[in-house]
Amino acid sequence: MKCPNCGTELTEGVTFCTSCGTKVGESNQQINKIKCSNCGTELSNNEAFCTNCGTKVGETHQTPSNQVIQPTTQSNDKTKLNKMGLIGFIISLVSIWLATIILGPVAAILSALAIKQIQSTGEKGKGFAIAGLVISIAGLVLLVIFRATGIM
Repeated sequence: MKCPNCGTELTEGVTFCTSCGTKVGESNQQINKIKCSNCGTELSNNEAFCTNCGTKVGETHQTPSNQVIQPTTQSNDKTKLNKMGLIGFIISLVSIWLATIILGPVAAILSALAIKQIQSTGEKGKGFAIAGLVISIAGLVLLVIFRATGIM
């Protein structure tokens, strides 16, 4: 008996192929199906090229020489630190230290924008941005309370 998927010679009575793990002994339509590495179209084992995109079966997709690849604006470098988040954090600390009402909103806005930017680019520094947002908002609330009560 042979495996219908990989062709390995099997002993009688086995349920699964010892080489590829395919269930044997049943007529399963999925056994003879593979997926195109480029577009994911389901193909039969006897097809040499994908019927959808023309990629050779069993090869990884290579971009044709006539196709232009557009550069992305997002950084793929996951180790890069988001500077806006760090600046928002620093400004939030300075606004607490100087007790100024002007730097708090600036730090909050920078930190909020940095969080959004970090989510789209995958850069590091989300902790700095969150801390800058929390510190700046807490500082503003405390500053308003202190000024309203006459403490400062």
